[in-house]
Amino acid sequence: MKNNLFYDRIVWVVLMVVLAAVAFILLVRDSRQQYGAVAFGVFPAFRAIDSRGEVFDQHRLHGQLSAIIVADRAPSPDILLYLRKLSQATSHGTKYLNGLVLARRSDGLCDQWVRYLTLNEADFERVNAWKEQGFKDGVILVDQNGVIRGVFDVAEKLERLNLEAAVKGIL
Repeated sequence: MKNNLFYDRIVWVVLMVVLAAVAFILLVRDSRQQYGAVAFGVFPAFRAIDSRGEVFDQHRLHGQLSAIIVADRAPSPDILLYLRKLSQATSHGTKYLNGLVLARRSDGLCDQWVRYLTLNEADFERVNAWKEQGFKDGVILVDQNGVIRGVFDVAEKLERLNLEAAVKGIL
Protein backbone atom coordinates (compact mmCIF):
# COMPACT_ATOMS: atom_id res chain seq x y z
CA MET A 1 0.00 0.00 0.00
CA LYS A 2 2.82 2.43 0.85
CA ASN A 3 4.50 1.61 -2.43
CA ASN A 4 1.38 2.53 -4.43
CA LEU A 5 1.07 5.83 -2.53
CA PHE A 6 4.69 6.67 -3.35
CA TYR A 7 4.11 6.08 -7.09
CA ASP A 8 0.89 8.12 -7.00
CA ARG A 9 2.80 11.07 -5.57
CA ILE A 10 5.49 10.77 -8.20
CA VAL A 11 2.86 10.68 -10.96
CA TRP A 12 1.17 13.81 -9.59
CA VAL A 13 4.46 15.69 -9.23
CA VAL A 14 5.48 14.80 -12.80
CA LEU A 15 2.04 15.81 -14.08
CA MET A 16 2.24 19.19 -12.34
CA VAL A 17 5.73 19.83 -13.74
CA VAL A 18 4.54 18.98 -17.26
CA LEU A 19 1.51 21.29 -16.93
CA ALA A 20 3.69 24.13 -15.63
CA ALA A 21 6.09 23.64 -18.54
CA VAL A 22 3.23 23.72 -21.07
CA ALA A 23 1.84 26.90 -19.52
CA PHE A 24 5.27 28.53 -19.65
CA ILE A 25 5.76 27.53 -23.29
CA LEU A 26 2.35 29.00 -24.22
CA LEU A 27 3.17 32.29 -22.47
CA VAL A 28 6.50 32.54 -24.28
CA ARG A 29 4.79 31.78 -27.60
CA ASP A 30 2.19 34.50 -27.01
CA SER A 31 4.84 37.07 -26.11
CA ARG A 32 6.83 36.29 -29.27
CA GLN A 33 3.70 36.65 -31.38
CA GLN A 34 2.99 40.02 -29.73
CA TYR A 35 -0.28 38.87 -28.25
CA GLY A 36 -1.79 39.11 -24.81
CA ALA A 37 -0.85 40.33 -21.37
CA VAL A 38 2.66 38.86 -21.46
CA ALA A 39 3.57 40.98 -24.47
CA PHE A 40 1.69 44.18 -23.71
CA GLY A 41 0.41 44.36 -20.13
CA VAL A 42 -2.47 46.61 -19.12
CA PHE A 43 -3.54 49.89 -20.66
CA PRO A 44 -1.96 52.83 -18.78
CA ALA A 45 -3.87 55.11 -16.46
CA PHE A 46 -5.52 58.16 -18.01
CA ARG A 47 -8.32 60.61 -17.37
CA ALA A 48 -10.28 62.10 -20.25
CA ILE A 49 -13.40 64.10 -21.01
CA ASP A 50 -15.79 62.79 -23.68
CA SER A 51 -17.83 64.87 -26.13
CA ARG A 52 -20.69 65.11 -23.59
CA GLY A 53 -18.39 66.50 -20.92
CA GLU A 54 -18.36 63.28 -18.87
CA VAL A 55 -15.19 62.00 -17.20
CA PHE A 56 -13.79 58.78 -18.65
CA ASP A 57 -10.77 56.96 -17.20
CA GLN A 58 -9.01 53.59 -17.53
CA HIS A 59 -11.43 52.01 -15.02
CA ARG A 60 -14.27 52.48 -17.53
CA LEU A 61 -12.42 50.15 -19.91
CA HIS A 62 -13.22 47.24 -17.61
CA GLY A 63 -16.22 45.16 -18.58
CA GLN A 64 -16.09 46.07 -22.26
CA LEU A 65 -13.97 45.24 -25.28
CA SER A 66 -12.37 48.40 -26.66
CA ALA A 67 -10.60 49.33 -29.88
CA ILE A 68 -8.51 52.37 -28.94
CA ILE A 69 -6.67 54.83 -31.15
CA VAL A 70 -4.23 57.25 -29.52
CA ALA A 71 -3.80 60.18 -31.90
CA ASP A 72 -2.79 63.81 -31.93
CA ARG A 73 -5.88 64.58 -34.00
CA ALA A 74 -8.84 62.69 -35.45
CA PRO A 75 -7.83 59.60 -37.44
CA SER A 76 -8.50 59.28 -41.17
CA PRO A 77 -12.13 58.81 -42.24
CA ASP A 78 -11.26 55.37 -43.65
CA ILE A 79 -10.09 54.11 -40.25
CA LEU A 80 -13.10 55.66 -38.51
CA LEU A 81 -15.47 54.00 -40.98
CA TYR A 82 -13.76 50.67 -40.33
CA LEU A 83 -14.11 51.14 -36.55
CA ARG A 84 -17.79 51.99 -36.97
CA LYS A 85 -18.40 48.82 -38.97
CA LEU A 86 -16.44 46.72 -36.50
CA SER A 87 -18.19 48.22 -33.47
CA GLN A 88 -21.61 47.55 -35.00
CA ALA A 89 -20.89 43.83 -34.86
CA THR A 90 -23.00 42.34 -32.13
CA SER A 91 -23.52 39.01 -30.51
CA HIS A 92 -27.09 38.10 -29.52
CA GLY A 93 -28.15 41.72 -30.03
CA THR A 94 -25.60 43.12 -27.58
CA LYS A 95 -22.84 45.48 -28.70
CA TYR A 96 -19.51 44.32 -27.30
CA LEU A 97 -16.86 46.42 -29.02
CA ASN A 98 -16.44 50.11 -28.26
CA GLY A 99 -14.38 52.33 -30.52
CA LEU A 100 -12.44 54.99 -28.63
CA VAL A 101 -10.20 57.78 -29.88
CA LEU A 102 -7.90 59.27 -27.23
CA ALA A 103 -6.75 62.63 -28.55
CA ARG A 104 -5.15 65.82 -27.36
CA ARG A 105 -8.24 67.59 -28.64
CA SER A 106 -11.37 66.26 -30.25
CA ASP A 107 -12.48 69.55 -31.84
CA GLY A 108 -16.10 68.80 -30.99
CA LEU A 109 -16.17 65.58 -33.00
CA CYS A 110 -19.08 63.35 -32.13
CA ASP A 111 -20.05 59.96 -33.51
CA GLN A 112 -22.61 57.37 -32.52
CA TRP A 113 -20.18 54.44 -32.87
CA VAL A 114 -16.78 55.93 -32.06
CA ARG A 115 -16.32 57.81 -28.81
CA TYR A 116 -13.89 60.73 -28.83
CA LEU A 117 -12.06 61.40 -25.57
CA THR A 118 -10.01 64.52 -24.93
CA LEU A 119 -6.98 63.97 -22.72
CA ASN A 120 -5.33 66.76 -20.78
CA GLU A 121 -1.82 67.60 -21.95
CA ALA A 122 0.03 65.63 -19.25
CA ASP A 123 -2.05 62.46 -19.73
CA PHE A 124 -1.77 62.69 -23.50
CA GLU A 125 2.02 63.01 -23.32
CA ARG A 126 2.25 60.07 -20.89
CA VAL A 127 -0.05 57.77 -22.90
CA ASN A 128 1.59 58.80 -26.18
CA ALA A 129 5.10 58.20 -24.75
CA TRP A 130 3.92 54.77 -23.52
CA LYS A 131 2.55 54.00 -27.00
CA GLU A 132 5.79 55.02 -28.70
CA GLN A 133 7.86 52.63 -26.55
CA GLY A 134 7.34 49.89 -29.06
CA PHE A 135 3.76 50.02 -30.27
CA LYS A 136 3.27 50.72 -33.92
CA ASP A 137 0.61 53.20 -34.87
CA GLY A 138 -2.73 51.53 -35.03
CA VAL A 139 -5.69 50.24 -33.09
CA ILE A 140 -5.01 48.91 -29.62
CA LEU A 141 -7.39 46.10 -28.67
CA VAL A 142 -8.13 46.09 -24.94
CA ASP A 143 -10.18 43.30 -23.39
CA GLN A 144 -12.76 43.42 -20.58
CA ASN A 145 -10.03 43.31 -17.92
CA GLY A 146 -8.08 46.28 -19.27
CA VAL A 147 -5.40 43.95 -20.71
CA ILE A 148 -4.04 44.80 -24.15
CA ARG A 149 -4.62 41.88 -26.50
CA GLY A 150 -2.88 43.29 -29.55
CA VAL A 151 -1.98 46.31 -31.66
CA PHE A 152 -3.15 46.35 -35.26
CA ASP A 153 -2.28 48.66 -38.15
CA VAL A 154 -5.73 48.71 -39.75
CA ALA A 155 -4.47 50.54 -42.83
CA GLU A 156 -3.35 47.08 -44.04
CA LYS A 157 -5.97 44.50 -45.05
CA LEU A 158 -4.17 41.59 -43.34
CA GLU A 159 -4.02 43.50 -40.07
CA ARG A 160 -7.76 44.22 -40.31
CA LEU A 161 -8.40 40.50 -40.67
CA ASN A 162 -6.13 39.84 -37.68
CA LEU A 163 -8.05 42.39 -35.60
CA GLU A 164 -11.39 40.87 -36.56
CA ALA A 165 -10.09 37.39 -35.68
CA ALA A 166 -8.83 38.65 -32.31
CA VAL A 167 -12.20 40.27 -31.54
CA LYS A 168 -14.04 37.07 -32.46
CA GLY A 169 -11.57 35.06 -30.38
CA ILE A 170 -12.29 37.16 -27.31
CA LEU A 171 -16.05 37.15 -27.80
